[in-house]
Amino acid sequence: FDAMMSHMNIAFLGTGILGYPMAEKLLEAEHKLWVYNRTLHKAEGLTEQGAAICSKAADAIQQGDVVILVLSDAYAIEEVLLQDEKKLENKTGIQMGTISSSESRRFHQRITNAQGH
Repeated sequence: FDAMMSHMNIAFLGTGILGYPMAEKLLEAEHKLWVYNRTLHKAEGLTEQGAAICSKAADAIQQGDVVILVLSDAYAIEEVLLQDEKKLENKTGIQMGTISSSESRRFHQRITNAQGH
């Protein structure tokens, strides 16, 4: 288990009140983070801790094996994650935002259709 969890490449989307401290903990655990936030200045402090800030979500997604979403709602997920579904192939998504179960199932189906997990 420890070998599987060490030094993961993570695309982290959403560095608001909840996402920012989560990203800090992942950096403390020495994971590589490519971070995107729709308001870029909210992510800037993470560069001092080793994160790479991406100006486009697709750039972060391309770098990560895992995509962690800490976005505000289904609209934000649609806007940030699903602009180029081809980039989700072989990616594992972890959705942490507050959305309904039906929205979660809909996003899961779209990610699965794009050959993601």
